[in-house]
Amino acid sequence: MPPIIPFFLLLLFSLQYSHAQKLIVILTEGLGGSEYHKYSHFNAFQTVENGGVWSTKLFPVFPTLPLPNRYSLLTGMTPRKHGLIDDHMLNWRTGETFDGFTSPSDLDYSKWWGAFPLFMSAKRQKARVAMLYFPECQVNWPFPPTMCVATQTNLTMASEGEIDRVIEMTESYDLILIHDSSIFDEFSRMGPKRAGHSGESVRRLADKMERILEATRKRIDLNVMFISLHGMIEVPSQNERILDDYLPMEMVHRTVGEGASMQIVPRTGQTHQIYSQLRNNFPIPNVSIHFTAPKVGDLPDYYSLKLSPTVSDLLLIAEPGFAVYTKDESKRFPTGLQKKPMGVSGYNGKLPEMLGLFMGYGPLFRRHFEKSGMEVLDIYVLLCTLLKIQDCNPTTGSIRRVQDILVKDIVNSAPTFSPILPLIVLLVIRQRLM
Repeated sequence: MPPIIPFFLLLLFSLQYSHAQKLIVILTEGLGGSEYHKYSHFNAFQTVENGGVWSTKLFPVFPTLPLPNRYSLLTGMTPRKHGLIDDHMLNWRTGETFDGFTSPSDLDYSKWWGAFPLFMSAKRQKARVAMLYFPECQVNWPFPPTMCVATQTNLTMASEGEIDRVIEMTESYDLILIHDSSIFDEFSRMGPKRAGHSGESVRRLADKMERILEATRKRIDLNVMFISLHGMIEVPSQNERILDDYLPMEMVHRTVGEGASMQIVPRTGQTHQIYSQLRNNFPIPNVSIHFTAPKVGDLPDYYSLKLSPTVSDLLLIAEPGFAVYTKDESKRFPTGLQKKPMGVSGYNGKLPEMLGLFMGYGPLFRRHFEKSGMEVLDIYVLLCTLLKIQDCNPTTGSIRRVQDILVKDIVNSAPTFSPILPLIVLLVIRQRLM
């Protein structure tokens, strides 16, 4: 009878950890689903295609920029709801600015961060959460992750020893969120088409991802997601439009943002004059102007932006492949002379070029399955489901849209380890020994 004990102890062990699945989520931006075919031969991507799930039709939220989409994934809300409607924002009523994590006021949770992100919900449920290489790590979160490494440390996935550290961390962390901006930076600088000839940033990230996948193959409790939140469109210099060439800038108090869209904060009494000037008298080629005020606003519903303290009365929307800029630096926010990017994001998220990329690999995911389409907000619900978080935010994301990427019945499986089964096993062991 005693030889039976190791068997039941093994069974007890397997029962206890059968649902203790861990997640590594790698977030990046710029690599669109429409560009994926250029890089699909990389080993990491082939590994996922052969043994996991992938979708080249991940629909982002508008505006299709890094921070708004990252926070939508982490909150399940659109930018209009969570408040981060751009990478740079101006409260035109108070004059306060959010300037891409460069100012202490940017880090004030109560001022700018208007929703409860997933990593705080997970932490509140005693999950161990790590965030690596996120500028958000500087924010004074009320429930900060167990570990949070900010971008100003100059650490990235490419740093010596970082991948080994990530793999080691999976033994003790339930959720590891990793942000990598290298693809977005390279595609912005060179343009996605030109960058695609070498694919250096994608190759480097895929190499690091392959090492994580190797560790995943050896584990029964480790899962990996790779998510590029949105794509990017190349904008040649001849398609750049300068607002100053079409509008007397003394009518303008400030402009906010640039590229695919731009807010105009008018001087007092100039709102309708500016609208008429750019709609009827001197329209900017390939750029449309819209009112954002309720009832009179003519911005299509899809854009999901309405007049608010951080959304001004007037919004310029550039056609895909075109971009709008302000020359007068005294009127422009953010300030500073910057080289105009060759690759631009921020367009309508339903455009094929703006769709992102999703990949999933591990025991939770089906094998060799291509998903037809999914939304960024769906990933929030997916993470809430897999992590068994009970107090997730209300969202239009849907687990039904994405549950087919998971192994059968995982959505309805037991949320946590149940003490009942081990008790039964112990009773059986006791009975055998009597």
